[in-house]
Amino acid sequence: MRCTGNWIFFEALVHPMECKDEECPKKVTEDFERELRGTFEMHYIRFNRELVRFVSEGSVYAKHVWVLWQNLAKVLGCTEAGLRQKWLDEGQCWNAACRTRMETAKGRHRRCARCHKVRFCSSECQKE
Repeated sequence: MRCTGNWIFFEALVHPMECKDEECPKKVTEDFERELRGTFEMHYIRFNRELVRFVSEGSVYAKHVWVLWQNLAKVLGCTEAGLRQKWLDEGQCWNAACRTRMETAKGRHRRCARCHKVRFCSSECQKE
């Protein structure tokens, strides 16, 4: 993982999400928080796994990004288990990388033949 300064993005998001000062010029709106949460959830599992891999390989940069990533995840209340449960409860595709999760109509998913709980929108999503 090459240091490109992208970690500043995460650092810049954590303060507005945690700030309790009503006069803070960086305070986020509810609409912004909702959009951020949706985008974050869409990429969380895949990016989290990549970071874990880079950290395990000894990347100092990845360790710094990991701390910022975990802080943002904590502020947004995002965990892999929580996302998986949300997708299960809402009948959404279980694949973390699914690009059509929100577009596929509820009830149009296929159930896993083994566990009969999780759903996938396509055979491609089930294989990933």
